[in-house]
Amino acid sequence: MIALPQFPSPSANHRPVFAVEGLANTDTLARCFDKIDAFCVVKGVSEDDALALRLCVDEVCTNVVSYAYADGGTGPMRLEVWWPADGAAQDAGVVLRVLDSGVAFDPSAVQAPALDAELEDRPIGGLGWFLVREMMDDARYERSSEGCNVSTLTRRLRGGVDIGSNTGNLGDAPA
Repeated sequence: MIALPQFPSPSANHRPVFAVEGLANTDTLARCFDKIDAFCVVKGVSEDDALALRLCVDEVCTNVVSYAYADGGTGPMRLEVWWPADGAAQDAGVVLRVLDSGVAFDPSAVQAPALDAELEDRPIGGLGWFLVREMMDDARYERSSEGCNVSTLTRRLRGGVDIGSNTGNLGDAPA
């Protein structure tokens, strides 16, 4: 498998918690779901925040598995989760970063869905990224010089987690 390059921290206010890397397939997708779920439990993330994080991981990672590699092929993908560093402001938020080396895809170019249109009149696609942008406080995309799609999503936790004191370990969580 071709390894994806390592990128620096999304900000000076965050430290890595975990990464799931593998081929863009349903096995890796299941590992991503297991890890984000375990992360939310260990960190004491509220139910609403956990739902938003899980939905966004589901949407972005499923898109990589389904569309990043041509003709049903596969390639590498990685989910990274970053937690505010000790002493960071409460509103620093959780950062999710999804990387792949598939075809370039800029989600900001996806047209917003016509939510007021009848269901049968709506084109297929675009609703997932609309939901991601609605649930996250920041959603960014870049195509790196190394040929990687890099989606970086940030959500400030609304459930009141004490970032500094909740330093649970994901060592027992599935890899």
